[in-house]
Amino acid sequence: MVLQIPNLFNQKLFTISPVDDDVLHYEGQKQLPGTSVSTWVIARATLFQTKTLAGNLTGIYFRKDGLKLYGVDLTGNTIMEYDLEVPWDISTATLLQTGDISVEETNARSVFISPDGLKVYVTGWIGDDLNEYDLSPAWDISTIAINQTVDFSGDVGANPYDAILKTDGTRMYLTGSGKICQYDLGTPWDISTAGAVTTKTGFDTPGAIFLRDDGLKLYVLGVGSGLVRSYNLGTAWDVSTAKYLRQIEVSVSGVVFAQGLSFKTDGTKMYVAETNTNIVKEYNLI
Repeated sequence: MVLQIPNLFNQKLFTISPVDDDVLHYEGQKQLPGTSVSTWVIARATLFQTKTLAGNLTGIYFRKDGLKLYGVDLTGNTIMEYDLEVPWDISTATLLQTGDISVEETNARSVFISPDGLKVYVTGWIGDDLNEYDLSPAWDISTIAINQTVDFSGDVGANPYDAILKTDGTRMYLTGSGKICQYDLGTPWDISTAGAVTTKTGFDTPGAIFLRDDGLKLYVLGVGSGLVRSYNLGTAWDVSTAKYLRQIEVSVSGVVFAQGLSFKTDGTKMYVAETNTNIVKEYNLI
């Protein structure tokens, strides 16, 4: 059903479709240009193509220009660095090099990199902790060097899956069994300065999470269910204000375990990584 709401003050009509965030603005019978929000809507997801990566794949991370893809090799204890010949086109990904993390972690689950390419964050089940690494030069995974390791298992519980940070490095999010833990960092990008935890529960086991760059959209990938769920945040970057919108299935529940999730920066593509198959799935959202 489509709901039409007249604006009696300026004689414009707002048409809200059943797809979340798809709002069209009309003046009379004419749609106003540039007013259709047609991205970031997972209900429109259609599988475009797949790419098999090396190793036993868990988490993934795309650089903001779409020219670099990083993946966790669970059994190889490395972070893999791929170059993409065509931005955001996974079919053009080629393995460039790897970074060894075996001293700190032999059961890694996720990878996140700061926007300047100088910091790497990896969750793991050996010690149930979060590892912070440095890169020099930026984005060169072969130079990965441990900076520090912090144990958050008292908040997150055993077997943490994912860790991401706010775009300015002042807030951090960790996922555990059915929960997302949120921390403010006293020093940006320094995980040892994490303050008191804010916990949001009620999630399917979050194998991966993604926050849009404005902090108003949250996406959660259920590791066992194979479902991606979308949420609106009433307050930007505050997961305690998350309100559920909808869900889609991206993997076969209980058969294929999806643990990596990412989006193109303009919201027109979604990427899901599967552990059992080592496949990255590329979806179109428009």
